[in-house]
Amino acid sequence: MDNSKETENSILKKDLRRKITVLNNGKEERVPIRKIYLIEKSRRGCIAHIAYTVKFTGITEEVFIKKSLDDIQVSFPEMLRAHSSFLVNPYYVLTICDETITLKNGQICYTSRSFKRDLTEAFNRWFLVRLGFMEADV
Repeated sequence: MDNSKETENSILKKDLRRKITVLNNGKEERVPIRKIYLIEKSRRGCIAHIAYTVKFTGITEEVFIKKSLDDIQVSFPEMLRAHSSFLVNPYYVLTICDETITLKNGQICYTSRSFKRDLTEAFNRWFLVRLGFMEADV
């Protein structure tokens, strides 16, 4: 395996281990960003929607994050802005069609025209990196 492939693989593996602090039933816990499929803006922070596999550890399906959506996007650029109100995790995107995003769990989200082009380009870049056709931005 060449050096660029090794670097790319280590970046992708590192992304899988990154965690975000959430409030779960009033208690702070660390959740891998990989297990969050959607983060939406709320009045005092954000709500993260957790993938099914994490529920067995005692973490509820929706948890609170004491950060703004903009701060989360800066800290976790792998989360893609789909709308002014939410971020999606590309691992859970099944399709992007017209102004809707279908997630692997069947949930449908809407994207605004102002974010659709950037979202589609970012998703395509992410997908090509995952397939090994393109190098990850470092």
